[in-house]
Amino acid sequence: MGFNVRQEYLFQQQDFIGHSGKPLTWKIECDAIQDVEWVTIAHMIQELEKRPFGEVVGIPRGGLKLSGPLEKYATGKDEDPLLVVDDVMTTGGSFKDFVEQYFRNRPYRKFFGWCVFNRGSDDAPAWVTSLFTMPYYSEDYGLVKNGIGDGKIPNQRWSNSEERIRQMEKDNENYWNRVWKKKERF
Repeated sequence: MGFNVRQEYLFQQQDFIGHSGKPLTWKIECDAIQDVEWVTIAHMIQELEKRPFGEVVGIPRGGLKLSGPLEKYATGKDEDPLLVVDDVMTTGGSFKDFVEQYFRNRPYRKFFGWCVFNRGSDDAPAWVTSLFTMPYYSEDYGLVKNGIGDGKIPNQRWSNSEERIRQMEKDNENYWNRVWKKKERF
């Protein structure tokens, strides 16, 4: 057995610009996660995710460490959806950008996503599930505590209510209709 010596800290206070172009003051540095921990994280996701997936693709760079250990759970069947993974999601922009690029030269197939950490955003795609979701501050809603509430109180944005699920499906359908219409112009 080797020594568990870390070169990085998982949570770092530092100013940087996220994928969305938004300035952020703290970072989740997943380079601090050891390979054996990635295997455990993949196992945790596999225990929670009951949908089969044909293959898994990781969003470079962070998602690649997660996609490897998840591959053993893939069915290998083309009729099963694609699983798109990343380590950290803030706005969901990297997920949306990746999927648009991925299907640019490939036949479309159903897909869904997972991330390890969700920093939180009002615009995050509902088709991405996170293992750990953090509360965040929203200009529209104030402090949002994801996973808590029934959707009836404005500051409790997230809900598993039927109404919220229908709204998420509609938001996703509207978004992808715009994407595919844009693709048809090229």
